[in-house]
Amino acid sequence: MKILVAHAIEQEKVNIALKNAEVVQCQTGVGKVNAAMHTYQAILQHQPDLVINMGTAGSVDHKLGDILVCDKFADREIEKVSEPLGMPYIFSFAEELEKYAYLFPDEKRFVCNSGDSFVTERLDTIGDVFDMEAVGIAQVCKLLGVPMVAVKYVSDIIGENSIKGWEEWLIEGNKGLQLFFDEMYKRS
Repeated sequence: MKILVAHAIEQEKVNIALKNAEVVQCQTGVGKVNAAMHTYQAILQHQPDLVINMGTAGSVDHKLGDILVCDKFADREIEKVSEPLGMPYIFSFAEELEKYAYLFPDEKRFVCNSGDSFVTERLDTIGDVFDMEAVGIAQVCKLLGVPMVAVKYVSDIIGENSIKGWEEWLIEGNKGLQLFFDEMYKRS
């Protein structure tokens, strides 16, 4: 099995090893477009069986340090025009991920909401965590038929400590994600 791990910035990268799997890293850069372009190129080059997007995200309803496994991805900009234009804005991988359930056995699945801005105040939109890349990666994965899951570390509470909190929690996020993937290794 080959797994492509996509992260936005160097500070979000963690070492991932899984038994019987080749793991390839892809740094996407910040934002939906960068994430989509770099993921597209990496999928064509490496032909992975699974894409894991990992990194930090803001939340309203979860605590700092929580780690959420997401299998649905919403585009907050497209959501605003989805109904009149008939455009999809939520991408789900629930079915495609069934064969990888052993990697995430006890995990409840969540919704990651992505957009091209750093969320600093509560929004009237769907989502458990908010980032700037996951939906771009999800769209590419849907297009190319590759299952995708995101593992997000809650690094800031939206409306309370957004940008400053994110910068301070980035190091803790890296440690938390490393522990999560170390545990995943034991299950693989």
